[in-house]
Amino acid sequence: MDFSISTGATKGTQSPISGKGILSVEITENTGGALNSITVTVDMARHTVASLSKSNTLSVTVGGRSYANYKYDELAVDEIGGTLAFTSYEEEEQQGSEYRTRVFIDVTLQVIIDSLSNGYTVDTEGLEADKTIEAEYQRNESDYTMLSRLVGADRLSKKKDDNGGGSTITADTMTACSGSINARQSFRSAKTLWFNPNTGDYGEETAGQGKPVFMVQGIFDTQTEAQNEARTALSGVTKYESTCTITCDINTGVNAGGTCTLSGVSAHLAKTWQVKSVTHAFNAKGGTTTANLYYLT
Repeated sequence: MDFSISTGATKGTQSPISGKGILSVEITENTGGALNSITVTVDMARHTVASLSKSNTLSVTVGGRSYANYKYDELAVDEIGGTLAFTSYEEEEQQGSEYRTRVFIDVTLQVIIDSLSNGYTVDTEGLEADKTIEAEYQRNESDYTMLSRLVGADRLSKKKDDNGGGSTITADTMTACSGSINARQSFRSAKTLWFNPNTGDYGEETAGQGKPVFMVQGIFDTQTEAQNEARTALSGVTKYESTCTITCDINTGVNAGGTCTLSGVSAHLAKTWQVKSVTHAFNAKGGTTTANLYYLT
């Protein structure tokens, strides 16, 4: 597959890397908080990248799709093998790193999500997005950091351009396919309120730790009853997550945050999955795509 690579000291000034010296290109896309990365391995006898510095950016175009403004970060030299590999990470500024201090008062969780999620889509399944929140503070943190704190980074994925969306992989192109099923909690904790009308005592009970929090409706008469209801509620919001890892012939249509349909495989795997992360590894023989998939039931 045709691809081109360029580097430059600034986003607007870029120079090409010689294609003859390139041994492989590996592009990894992730959902959640992990930064996307590109690793290029070159033959030191035919090419050097001595001019690269922390100020360089890397851009790759492959199959008509562009991966732009990846910041050079790591360099690995294999003297025996005669190869040099450099890794670039997508610039953190693209994750919304501007720090803010503000407060959201008497608005729904969905309103807060909409205010923070510029550039990201949020999986709100299982969240009480229409619930009104009395006050939620953003204290000198980025929108992305606050959004991750409220709903969990694993619910976030970058919004896709026209090259995003779904893809289909057939069994005849696969070299590996394996899966498993694990329990996953949509909420990390559950909270209940209680008030004893006889004694006037009151309080709140929490099962589990962290956010997002499932708020149990109603007020219970005793602390023990509230504790039991919180545990029961947390157990009730547990879902089952099927995971699958596949390796196939190079397929740039598979994108992190998109969907991937498996065809021609066992019945329990033949369905449309969500793509958690994907790595496209290009080499002289063509290359492979490895994707980590998940499915909630």
